[in-house]
Amino acid sequence: MWLGKRKTLHTTGSDDGGTMAGSIRVPTRSDASGKGIGTPIPNTVAARRVSLRRLILRWAIRSSSLINHHPRIQAGFQFKAEGCPARMKKIFKNLRGDRLKREKLGQSSEVESLPGGADAQHDETTNHSALVLRGHNQIVPGFPTSDILNRERLAEKLSVAKLSVENVSTASAFTGASNITLDNVQVNTIGRDMYTTVHIHHGSGNGMNVQEALGYLPNPRGSSWDPAHGCLAGTRMQHLEEIYSWISVQAGPTSAGSFVVADAAGSGKSALLHTTCQHLHKQGLLLAGFFFDKNGKHGTTANLFATIVRGLCAVHHSVKLRIAELISDDNTLAIAPITRQFEELILQVCPLLPPNRIYVVAIDALDEGYDVGLLKFLRDSVTRLPPSFRFILTTRPEKRILQYLENQPHIHMSSRSLTGESSLLDLDVYIRSRVAESSFASDVTPELIEGLVNKSEGVFLWAATVLNFLEEAYDPIAELRDIVCNNSDAWREDKDATKKLDSLYARILSGLRWSDKRFVAMYQAVVGGIVTVKKPLSARGLAELYRSEGVTMDDVVKICGFIRPLLRISDLKDPTKPIRVVHLSVQEYLTDRAPTVYRLSPDDQNFTICKVLFGTIQASLTSPTTPVLGYSTSIAMSDDIASHIPTLPKLFKQDMPEHLWYSYSFLCDHVLETAHPNFGQSDLTLIRDVIFVNSRALLEVTAAMGAVVDFGVLENWAWAGIFGEPENLDYSLLRGSVQSLHAVSLCLFEADRRQEAHRILFDAIDLYNTILDSGCNDPDFKMDMAHSLHLLAQYLAKLGRADNAVRHIQEAVRITRQLAEADSPRFEPVLFQFIRSSASFLADASLLDEALEVCKEAVDFHRRSGVDNPAELARSLLQLAATHFSAGRDDDALEVAGEAVQLLRRLAEEDLVGYGLQLAVALSDSYCVYLGFDDPARIVVMEEALSVQRRLMGEDMARFAPSLTASLGLYACDLTILDRHAEALKTNEEAVGVQRRLVGDMKDCDRRHLERLSSLLGDLSASYSTQGRGHDAVKTAREKLEIARTICQGDRSILEDEGLGRAEVANEFMWSQGCLAFSLTVYARFLSEVGRLEEAIESSQDALAIFRQKAAAKDSSSTDQHELAFGLRTLAGHMGASKRYEEAVILAKEEVELHRDVLVAERLDMLKAALGVDDVPASIEDIKPPDSYGEACLKVYLDSALDLAHSQDRYVHLLRQMGGT
Repeated sequence: MWLGKRKTLHTTGSDDGGTMAGSIRVPTRSDASGKGIGTPIPNTVAARRVSLRRLILRWAIRSSSLINHHPRIQAGFQFKAEGCPARMKKIFKNLRGDRLKREKLGQSSEVESLPGGADAQHDETTNHSALVLRGHNQIVPGFPTSDILNRERLAEKLSVAKLSVENVSTASAFTGASNITLDNVQVNTIGRDMYTTVHIHHGSGNGMNVQEALGYLPNPRGSSWDPAHGCLAGTRMQHLEEIYSWISVQAGPTSAGSFVVADAAGSGKSALLHTTCQHLHKQGLLLAGFFFDKNGKHGTTANLFATIVRGLCAVHHSVKLRIAELISDDNTLAIAPITRQFEELILQVCPLLPPNRIYVVAIDALDEGYDVGLLKFLRDSVTRLPPSFRFILTTRPEKRILQYLENQPHIHMSSRSLTGESSLLDLDVYIRSRVAESSFASDVTPELIEGLVNKSEGVFLWAATVLNFLEEAYDPIAELRDIVCNNSDAWREDKDATKKLDSLYARILSGLRWSDKRFVAMYQAVVGGIVTVKKPLSARGLAELYRSEGVTMDDVVKICGFIRPLLRISDLKDPTKPIRVVHLSVQEYLTDRAPTVYRLSPDDQNFTICKVLFGTIQASLTSPTTPVLGYSTSIAMSDDIASHIPTLPKLFKQDMPEHLWYSYSFLCDHVLETAHPNFGQSDLTLIRDVIFVNSRALLEVTAAMGAVVDFGVLENWAWAGIFGEPENLDYSLLRGSVQSLHAVSLCLFEADRRQEAHRILFDAIDLYNTILDSGCNDPDFKMDMAHSLHLLAQYLAKLGRADNAVRHIQEAVRITRQLAEADSPRFEPVLFQFIRSSASFLADASLLDEALEVCKEAVDFHRRSGVDNPAELARSLLQLAATHFSAGRDDDALEVAGEAVQLLRRLAEEDLVGYGLQLAVALSDSYCVYLGFDDPARIVVMEEALSVQRRLMGEDMARFAPSLTASLGLYACDLTILDRHAEALKTNEEAVGVQRRLVGDMKDCDRRHLERLSSLLGDLSASYSTQGRGHDAVKTAREKLEIARTICQGDRSILEDEGLGRAEVANEFMWSQGCLAFSLTVYARFLSEVGRLEEAIESSQDALAIFRQKAAAKDSSSTDQHELAFGLRTLAGHMGASKRYEEAVILAKEEVELHRDVLVAERLDMLKAALGVDDVPASIEDIKPPDSYGEACLKVYLDSALDLAHSQDRYVHLLRQMGGT
């Protein structure tokens, strides 16, 4: 029986135990046990074998100085090979030459470094040879113990070997020894003039050598790491750092650990692991890297373990020898199940591994190589490995896999997502790099790249697929634009583009339980909800929203577990984490291109979610989860912007259940997408109740949330798609809706959310017109419409649109005149209230003659009925006075205003709370104005107004304090103009004190009170400065600055809250940013005055940074540019004061250029509009005043030149200070 047992004698020159020139291999028999018995096999070359034996013996005798001690050396060598005497003679000759060279160099008796790192030393005292055995922890009997034996490194250059030495009776090295068995050894015999190295290599056990033994292991191809498939340099840095940190500090003190990257399909997990393997390989830490591929024939668990075993073999030769020995002893281990390989191979060699290094095993795509046995190994057996082992695993987050990996103490789940916003920066780098290498790189604009990055949603596979598609496209730039705008048909139809992604998604879905009806029903509800909602909801929010459809929290978790590779969610077990599809392409596939069994009909899904939204809102109207309900009920239709309007509460996202917040926020969006005709009667009743019966609650909640519902959308949808015509509804029901719109509109206007207030008031008027056009003649309904028109006119006037305001107030007057003709006692007072308002709007529109006529009509009417309502007469008189003043008739204005003040004084004596505020306002805002600044009586009148307001504040501080502080501010201003600075300071201190009381706890106070306090503190700090109290001015300005920071931070928090209307809040935030910047400049001014110039510069730099940010915004205005110029000027001034002239000059020059390039250009645009021409010169120097374009051009020229001249003067002044020319 031939077993391939090999005994090889190698002479010096062999370094690896492999086949080489001079190796003699002779076949031998083996007995039934597989052990060689050493009997040569007779064959045709028997004579050559005898000759070879004699040649070896003759060479040994001639070459060794051992002959002096032993007249004959007899050694029975059993070996297997084929060779020839001529070849052996050549080898011996070379060996003898090597020996002679060493003798000439004087090395024959010195320490010699032998192949494989062996050390041999001649023992002069005994003249014995030292036999060094490496690979065994024993000394062969008969060998002198005084020789150096470095046994631990014996196997470094050897293969598995066994040598049977028989009848060694005369050799001193083997004195007294017989039947010695040497396994895995290198024999170095040194004595005087002889140096011999004998490498003995052959298999152990059944006789295999190392290569034969390891050859039984699978040798997978195409499953290793590849640097070409790694991450682009500079990307995924945080993810890589997380992995490397874990590798270096992973702490299992007694066992190995695993790190798992479980992320969505196409997220770039494999690229991350390729890069990780490359890095670990360079560091010498990578034991094995294996990449499963379902389409590859080598992607099996058996090949994975073969890769690990081969990695162990590369760690140290002793490990390799031991593994080969174990396989030789039982060659079934090479193909055994992984549990046997782990127990009988891997664990057996772990004690031989060097303890001072880390061994990393990287396994990619556990989902592609799904194997329960492997997953159980990772869960149960990894902990039996030494703590120096690390496993890095990647997988799609499939339930069948994560159930083995999650919640295990030795398994760490990555905390960083590979998709979403956190990956956009990496995607930007990747996309720019790919585009730069393309043929169309020069035509790609930054906007297109930005659009593609945003469109990718952080998914690398999608971005890579798009870029691959563009490289083959006929017109890549056009296709890129279409893809960014979601309009590319070619992209959707290309088999290597969208269809490649579709194939990936289909493969994931194909393994689900489509024959299970319960699973399919929950899939339709849960996944349908995920792809239909406009904003991702958490598992809890989704379950609550779809509760009426039978969905529970457990259903959501289960279904999401099945399709988790298509989702982006950090922790499915956290019910508060939002659930979203990994990319828009998943949603498009599921709702459009997927096979019928997977497909989710958009019409059906929108119909379902529309029902659940209305149901959720209706249920919340009696729920304590909406505590703000009812704040607008005290507002009457006759109230206007001058009335006392309740404060609009704020309802944040965290203040209400997630599903309820979503229902209110996105009702209109889903309604617009729902065109399902199959609403049942119960559904129609539900919709009617929410939109019309409970319209006030719907409006109040959404207004408090920050974005009032678009009632017009709901109204039109309900009638057009469900109810048909308005006459099918009860008019009393519709009247309740318009009254709700009117009231909530006033609350919005009072909260300075004027665009929203304007919009829903328009909705109310549209509803009025629709009902009136249908034939409704209800006078109450018409009167309500007139009140809404009057309120709309007030809004438009406040927005500076006086012409439109006149049109709407005249319509209100027309309707009310008609009503007054039928019932004058009831409607005439309202009519003349509207007439008085129309006079104001006419004056604003510069229609002064018409305004005077209307005012006189109102005054005449109220004089006739003045006994019954003197307050209305006073209001009409004040309006007439204001119109006289606008027309330049100051004396007439003062006379009429004096009559009004007298009326209000009498009324206030009888009812201070009812009429005191009107009196104070008439005194401070009307009568004082008409007196003029130079009239001494102005101060007396202001003091009377303040006296009335101080008394009122004692009655109701919250109601009357704002008016008092406003009047105190005006009074202090008047005193300052009159150079009565000490009195002005005292007045400002009083105003600040009152406002402090009004603010109270800054955390809970109204924003407007904080803003007012900040403004008053600015006035007070200026008064302190005027009085020479610089340090008090700094302290006060510092308080003003802190208030501005508080307001700004509050706006930032609101802006980041998803429950509020972002456009409105964004405007507030930018406004508060501007206030903060100006507060910084005020603070810097007073710091500079007290000599703290460095602090002043620092504060001014902060302000300038804010001004730059505002000016750089896309929707910046000329005001923002003016503010930037102011910031530059302020900082340049402080720099100049600190003698930092070079920096100051740079800032001043920038201000000059800003005036040239921005302000002048903007004013020229205004000139074009004013002149109605398009050929206005592009720069101010080209304007030739005044003949070319007339007076308008000259005015623009002078204004622009003035700003420019001032900035140039400051620039020149700084240059002179610096020593320039």
